[in-house]
Amino acid sequence: MRVLLLLLLALCGGLAALAYLALDAQPAITASGSAADSGTLKTLLRQNDPRRAAPGSLQQVHLNAAQINRLLDGASAYTRLAGARVSLTAGRMDIAASLRVPATPFGRFVNLRASVVGTTDGGLAIRHLHAGRLPIPGPLADALAQFAWRRFLRQPDAGVLLQAVQGVELAPGAITLRYRWTPRLLALLEQQSAALLLDEGTQARLLAYEAYLRRLLKPYAPGSRLPLAAAVGPLFRYAQDRGDDAAAENRAAWQALSAYMTGVSLPHLLAGRRHRRAPDVALILYGRQDAAEHYVVAAALAATAGRELAENLGLAKEEEDLSHGSGFSFTDLGWDLAGARVGRGSTQTDTAERMQSLLADARNDRDLSPSFRDLPEFLAPQVFRQRYGRIGSPAYTRVIEQIQTRLQNHTLTRAPALKQAA
Repeated sequence: MRVLLLLLLALCGGLAALAYLALDAQPAITASGSAADSGTLKTLLRQNDPRRAAPGSLQQVHLNAAQINRLLDGASAYTRLAGARVSLTAGRMDIAASLRVPATPFGRFVNLRASVVGTTDGGLAIRHLHAGRLPIPGPLADALAQFAWRRFLRQPDAGVLLQAVQGVELAPGAITLRYRWTPRLLALLEQQSAALLLDEGTQARLLAYEAYLRRLLKPYAPGSRLPLAAAVGPLFRYAQDRGDDAAAENRAAWQALSAYMTGVSLPHLLAGRRHRRAPDVALILYGRQDAAEHYVVAAALAATAGRELAENLGLAKEEEDLSHGSGFSFTDLGWDLAGARVGRGSTQTDTAERMQSLLADARNDRDLSPSFRDLPEFLAPQVFRQRYGRIGSPAYTRVIEQIQTRLQNHTLTRAPALKQAA
């Protein structure tokens, strides 16, 4: 019995020593604070969109280190990643990353440094790995990675990913991923991305808001139309009652509301299953369902990936509508910009609590946003050119300045005033 006790104490002491070496009180790497910029992301999506490619064709994604680091900055907003940086040389990738872990007496961050090299068969192998002050031999780290990979392959549909990846090439300053395109690959990535990117705590928070929102709207008959403020006010009062980190709660509230309005079932999405249907209750802003959708989706996107990205994607959507859709709409763009400001402001540390309070007090449309119903919309290409010439012209800029003035004069979307009031 004494021997067993000594062995147990030795094991506990060893684990404590490993934790002391591996954990740190502060992250070694932190995100820059700006998500992947919209121009970079739009360029990547455009350059690497394989949907028009023939099934079975060989495709590749080419990223330089700067693009990868911008994407990692964006990922840090909604994962356990506090920050990460990569550098690339011929045949080698050096990675520095800081991961958040539950608080312990030894710290709440794991600071990782790793060197990864390309193999002759187009794969990757770990050569050096440090977790804090704890060195992990390359062969052991590589064996652990291989074990994790084998566990991954046991998951449903993993074979689709295995067959798709054809090789990885590391070059000075860039990485190239080659894959075999199949339509099934896109469906798989869509199904699995949310569960892969969101930690358990974030998933639980999202599901809590999703459940609350459905309880809130359940008394209304299917097909009802309800002012957006009637959902936003109670939802953000619920966020106040939860009393956790205001920015994280606000982010989850916008994401859950956006999912509901776009017909996405969060329980199905987080379980890796596709499920979409029109919402039972239509939420409207200034009498329009499309205005509420623009506002909320932009707010959720800005809360997740940054205001600049949300604003520019809103503009990109209007540019697309000008060429192929219902026509350019300054009205829709106004809702996009309003939602982007509110979503970003409600997830910034210095304004999150103040924004949460304002949103919880929202009682009508005017509490959420100024109106843009009087602005030109449904502009066909010929009409747009006659009135404004091109995007960015003086005539076009004057309308944008009207939108910005209204946003600046509104309590909820006036970012500088929010900082002063907070």
